[in-house]
Amino acid sequence: MIREYLKRRRTRKTFQELLDKNVVESVLQGNLNADVLQLKPAAMELIVAVVRGNTPELVVERMGCVVDVAARNNAMVFDMVSSMVIVAYGIFPQQHWGFGNRFTLVQELTAQLREDIKIIHCARRGVYGILGSRTRVSYSFVVSGFVEMLGLLVSMNFGETRDLGDTDA
Repeated sequence: MIREYLKRRRTRKTFQELLDKNVVESVLQGNLNADVLQLKPAAMELIVAVVRGNTPELVVERMGCVVDVAARNNAMVFDMVSSMVIVAYGIFPQQHWGFGNRFTLVQELTAQLREDIKIIHCARRGVYGILGSRTRVSYSFVVSGFVEMLGLLVSMNFGETRDLGDTDA
């Protein structure tokens, strides 16, 4: 009982730095009502990077480099899947750090990983929040054209970077 209380307390403290207090409490209590599941509009900056490596260890090391550079630039590492890292600004309501850092972040990544990374980045309006169903949820975002962005990323060569601009196209 005490162990469960401490675990919930630690979870509450960690996530309240990023998420609305009411959302954290509702999720911890298993109360996923319509208010909690409501998506919120936001201006976001997205950076999607794919690293290259001929061994899983090398891929993990390079993904770690992306994570470290993102942290130094006050960006939120949103997700990591296989060799892809999704980094964002503006998705968490408590995120007070600045927009515009994506250009510095991209420059640092390119300087460090050179021909072993390809990157797309942009600013978009979208929505964020808890997505899914009552049985499986994820804190995520939706922006128009994201699948097309990934298609472009796949077609790029390693060592390339593309700024997709600040539009909702």
